[in-house]
Amino acid sequence: MSSPERKGQLMNSKLYQSMKYITTYLDKYYLDGVAGLVPGGVGDAVTAFFGLTHVYFAMFKLHSIPLTLAVLNNTLRDVLLGLIPFYVGNVIDFSTVLTRRTWRSSTDSSTTTKPSSRK
Repeated sequence: MSSPERKGQLMNSKLYQSMKYITTYLDKYYLDGVAGLVPGGVGDAVTAFFGLTHVYFAMFKLHSIPLTLAVLNNTLRDVLLGLIPFYVGNVIDFSTVLTRRTWRSSTDSSTTTKPSSRK
């Protein structure tokens, strides 16, 4: 399968569309920061759960370990920054663009990652 065909197939997948939808709502409407207002880190855990779609896409669809590690790094950083007490973490959550960075790194590498020989 050629690279443009593979990219089209990945971009038309339900998982990719879910990632696009989640990223739009978490970033454009600042739901990542709003969820962080839920006490006890529950909101940050929920947004991290949504980040698992990016991890799955990088690991199992793109078969890229470096990208998967970068996505995990961004997701964990987002959660840990959101856990800073006295609403400092929430301010950081509202101003950070980690979800966008994750989205960009997932979509940019979909054209450069070689298909795996595994099935």
